[in-house]
Amino acid sequence: ANPSYMAQLKKECVEIGPVLGKVNKYVIAGDDLWAFIHPNLHIDNAFFFRDADARQDTGLLDWGGTGKGFVLSQFISGGGALSLA
Repeated sequence: ANPSYMAQLKKECVEIGPVLGKVNKYVIAGDDLWAFIHPNLHIDNAFFFRDADARQDTGLLDWGGTGKGFVLSQFISGGGALSLA
């Protein structure tokens, strides 16, 4: 890796490391970031349809692991194939 980049990265990690716990508490504190979720967003766990007003809607086929969860985790680690959806 580029030595200049690595030096900057180290500096930033040392700076943010001590306050990372506070950042995490702030991010997960809001109720609107928690929802009924599935642990991954792969297309094989969903189906798509149009409702009576012709609006696209979705449903969930795989109920294993569903429950209350942190929405951002879907994009950070649990999204899997989300970028392909």
